[in-house]
Amino acid sequence: MNIGIDGSRAEGQKTGVGWYSYQILKNLSFLSQTDELKRDNFFIYTRKNLNISFPKNVFLKKLNWPLRFIWSHIRLNWEILFHPIDVLFIPAASIPLFYFKKSVVTVHDLGFKRFPRAYSLFQRFYYNFVHFWNIKVANVIVTPSYFTKKEILKTYNVKSDKIKVCPLGYNKEDYKEKESLDIKKTLKKFNINQPYFLYVGRLEKKKNVLELISSFNKFKVKYPKFKLVLVGSPGFGYKKIKPKIKKNKNILKLGYVNIEDLPNLYAGALAFIFPSLYEGFGIPVLESFACGTPVILSESGSLKEVGGRAALYFKPGQKDQLVALMEKMVNDKETYHALKKEAKKRVKNYSWQKCTLKILNILKKL
Repeated sequence: MNIGIDGSRAEGQKTGVGWYSYQILKNLSFLSQTDELKRDNFFIYTRKNLNISFPKNVFLKKLNWPLRFIWSHIRLNWEILFHPIDVLFIPAASIPLFYFKKSVVTVHDLGFKRFPRAYSLFQRFYYNFVHFWNIKVANVIVTPSYFTKKEILKTYNVKSDKIKVCPLGYNKEDYKEKESLDIKKTLKKFNINQPYFLYVGRLEKKKNVLELISSFNKFKVKYPKFKLVLVGSPGFGYKKIKPKIKKNKNILKLGYVNIEDLPNLYAGALAFIFPSLYEGFGIPVLESFACGTPVILSESGSLKEVGGRAALYFKPGQKDQLVALMEKMVNDKETYHALKKEAKKRVKNYSWQKCTLKILNILKKL
């Protein structure tokens, strides 16, 4: 069987969807050598080279294209037209317009439907078209959570059995409990003093960063030594967030942080706070669990599905709830250690290998 995979989103600096694409390809390197798959051929289509070593039955095809857009619809389409495959997997983009053979696509969330103002007019048009096309044409739709599956069923005319849930994973090699010395080196590098709460994600309205800052400001009146560390790049609505950060010396904005330092930031935090208004999954939740750091989550989107009993939850808009949970992390040692223990159990349910294997089984059955 000849299986094609769009690897273009696994290139360069990565966030959630990029890491998803990268980890699927990385785990494919190992799984492609199992007895069930080593007779198959895998073709990875990219624009740039990937820092992954592939075995003999996995072929990296670099497809040059001068434009930033429509690579999949023209260049990728051209490649698979003249070098046919049996099935195409799209981890995070659009199925080519003129490809009508078997295909599988991942739909991560429908944030553009729920928060249209967070997207430009062009982005809304593009995402509406891409999702309509993907859902119509794909033989199977993969989602990272049952929440996203329900969102698709509510929004589009599609049969439930066409949608398969494949929960995401985390990088076990890097995200784990860290030595005290390693944590101190990273904190010194970024000039961070403990104790602190940590947030990882885009600094944008949809992620509910303003409510996080507002709640932290109330919290620090009683606990002035605490810091709030924000990791992530600016997104939609950052203009309103920026002045709130600038005028508060207890809030540190680090921007994008590399994989070498991020696990230590998780491990050094008293707790990780993820106040997002909408998530299709939430990989940072697993990363925090793996680093042994307790978690406070909003009740929105898929977060309860991912966090289970290993996290504390608040309802967005209920300002005092988040403040109370931050205080609970400081004062309730029994709950704090119970959360750490539950997180270690919870995170074992998730891995990129499990996720990749489920996807490969779907591709093989078509």
